[in-house]
Amino acid sequence: MQPDKQRRLLYHHRTQAVDAQGIHIHELSQAFIRNGWQVEMVSITKDEAIGKANRDEKIYQFADRIPRILKELLEILYNIFGILRLLHKIHQIRPVFIYERYSLFNVAGGIASRLTGIPLIVEVNAPLAFEMSSYGTLYFKKFAQFIETWIINHSFRTITVTQVLKDILIQNGAYREKIEVMYNGINIKDFPPPPDEHEKEKGTFIIGFIGWFRKWHGLEAVLDAMQFQEWNKRSIKLLLIGDGPAKNAIAEKASQLGIADSVTITGAVARDRLINILGQIDVAIQPSATSYACPMKIIEYMAAGKAIVAPDQPNIRELLSDGVNALLFKQDDWVDFSSKINVLVNDRQQALRIGAAARDTVVTKDLTWDANVRKVLAMLPFCQISSSVT
Repeated sequence: MQPDKQRRLLYHHRTQAVDAQGIHIHELSQAFIRNGWQVEMVSITKDEAIGKANRDEKIYQFADRIPRILKELLEILYNIFGILRLLHKIHQIRPVFIYERYSLFNVAGGIASRLTGIPLIVEVNAPLAFEMSSYGTLYFKKFAQFIETWIINHSFRTITVTQVLKDILIQNGAYREKIEVMYNGINIKDFPPPPDEHEKEKGTFIIGFIGWFRKWHGLEAVLDAMQFQEWNKRSIKLLLIGDGPAKNAIAEKASQLGIADSVTITGAVARDRLINILGQIDVAIQPSATSYACPMKIIEYMAAGKAIVAPDQPNIRELLSDGVNALLFKQDDWVDFSSKINVLVNDRQQALRIGAAARDTVVTKDLTWDANVRKVLAMLPFCQISSSVT
């Protein structure tokens, strides 16, 4: 469907479009376009690319070296620039609404909305004030929390990616009636149904992980489990699909443990190649997950029809049920994690059944980007314009 000139929206974000953030932004904007909307992106730079940082490396180095208080002041001052850019774009194209991905100290969308009367929908993927206070060195903690709650309460609607996250925001003062839960999505047509039989060398079993590797993903613990269980001696291989800051540490540890020959790290891969590589794996893992996130990789695993092993925690249970469409292990219990892997290694038919159930969940719950667009538009009664997706 061609974008309708009367259906315009501003998509505002202040991220670097790296890792799952970039995929989310790209896929949702493309879904709006498929549904006949014209999307005007307002972001840090014009030359965005999924999986690629858009700023010069020197700026990263500068940001790492300056005092935290100064960095936060610069983030706050960025609102002046953001507000002016949004007001200019609003005057230029007169959008029906503004869609904004929330970021720390960012009030640009809220202020532009109040000044112009253009409705604002805010997407919150993490309680950043809490997150930075807990895991970082946030200086203006109370102000960050105030801004986060203010932008939620002064939006037309706020979207969270899990019920757990919604509950956290409410506990911090957000209005319950403002918040809707909308899980991450997938383009199910991009993922062909898995074959009934494995089309690879008999006897091999591949454990797979996709993502932008970070220390908290728990991949080093997976290597420890692999070495302890001697999976490398049982033709069980680990395929790590992606790249990221923890890549070198993972490779070095695999070498130190003597299992490097059974561990493959692909590096960054194109989206179409990623889908093909996913077809090679037998079981997909989510070793660790933030307690309030909706991991993009889990929905990708589900769409690919893969048996999933993931931690048993409330946000994960919003999508997965133990023994039905996944096997869930006790959080941070790597013995239990290993036992779940061994169950699937020893019973490949169960792995196939669980994978098929995972894909069925995507279909029955309509966990797609196009469905998410319809949900967003349903939040704005005056946007309920009939459309068909090509």
